[in-house]
Amino acid sequence: MAIPVLGQTLKRSRSTIVKMHTAWALGKIGGHEAKLILKQASKMNPKPEVRREMESALKRMKTY
Repeated sequence: MAIPVLGQTLKRSRSTIVKMHTAWALGKIGGHEAKLILKQASKMNPKPEVRREMESALKRMKTY
């Protein structure tokens, strides 16, 4: 239930720190849906620090 809300937050928020924390949370939760959301969001060319957090979250998901 949290994943769709986090996905919308990642998509709509204008705050860099909120986007970074949201990407981190999706990485911690993991799963197919979270992975898809992170991959889609990373294609939207966010700020570099947000992109790094998304990439880090995706890498963490691969290790589980």
